[in-house]
Amino acid sequence: MLIYTLQFPEITLKSRVKFLHFVQRNVIEFAFKHQVLFLEKGLTAEYFHRNAEIPKRKPQERIPIHIHSIVWNGIFSLRAYGEKAVATLQIWSQLFLDENPKYRHHIIEHIEHINIERLEQPMYYVSDNWIPFREMQVYKGFYVEAGTDYSHVENEKDQPHFALNKQLFNNLGTFLRSHNIEIHRDIELVQYPSEPQTHIALRTQKENIYKQAFHVKIKIHIRLPICFSLGQNTGYGNGVFKRIIPEKLIETS
Repeated sequence: MLIYTLQFPEITLKSRVKFLHFVQRNVIEFAFKHQVLFLEKGLTAEYFHRNAEIPKRKPQERIPIHIHSIVWNGIFSLRAYGEKAVATLQIWSQLFLDENPKYRHHIIEHIEHINIERLEQPMYYVSDNWIPFREMQVYKGFYVEAGTDYSHVENEKDQPHFALNKQLFNNLGTFLRSHNIEIHRDIELVQYPSEPQTHIALRTQKENIYKQAFHVKIKIHIRLPICFSLGQNTGYGNGVFKRIIPEKLIETS
């Protein structure tokens, strides 16, 4: 997998609201303003965010969000996964810097190549803003998929205590399949999360949209990027998983 990271040390966004406002206006809307150019090159601004003007699509017709705006090591960053998303972000960068030359001499660029593969030893990741694809509710002390009847479940992996694991498993599967990667995967929650926070997930032109966000720590036997995103609204910096060493599990509790 090819990954390209673009960082802007001089862009200071001290609050979540300011971060979302900047992403909505200067990343997503700016990208769609140049959609014709992207399409001419066989690319699309929809790698940043789905086009709300296009009617609801079937799952197989949806374009995956492969460019994520995040704060990484305190720096506003854009991270693109896969060759087409990387090419899209590089063009976006040229256009953005042409209109904002004050940032041109202070950006940081980084390219990674990673082979997604099974590992003997596990890797550990933590996220403080993971939003599952499905809304979750409390059932017998566990977070389960809202609207699901768990009263007659027999399969172990369908039990209430496994519901969050199942969501993580499905979210990771969606991420990998969007890159045509099929690999046996299992995710283990290192520590069951406490009550989710009410989190500003994204911003429209009119309002902030709030959703449930979980702080989770996971263990997985797959070589994944040092930083990647899962779940809902990844283009807005949600579901950012960062690799940590096992000892850090105690420090971040």
